[in-house]
Amino acid sequence: MIGCAASKIAIPTQADADRAKSKFPDITVADLSEGKILYEEKCTTCHGLYKPTSHSAEAWHSIVPEMTRKANKNTTKIDSRQEKLILQYLVAMGDVPK
Repeated sequence: MIGCAASKIAIPTQADADRAKSKFPDITVADLSEGKILYEEKCTTCHGLYKPTSHSAEAWHSIVPEMTRKANKNTTKIDSRQEKLILQYLVAMGDVPK
């Protein structure tokens, strides 16, 4: 079931990285891709995946640190670099043109 949810999560492209540079000037497609993988691997240990568009950038800036604290109290460990990549992925991929 987790595999099905993960397959519906957006795959980053260069256009996504270019758009995200306004918030994260040094961001690359590789960073976004790593953030996606970490999101899929780390966050599914406790719950299903949410689409990046399900929350605003401001909300993700609150949610990700809180979830990291919760994960680190359990068996899943997320270091500060991983947290940053997950957050950048969610914010970048949630900021889609309308």
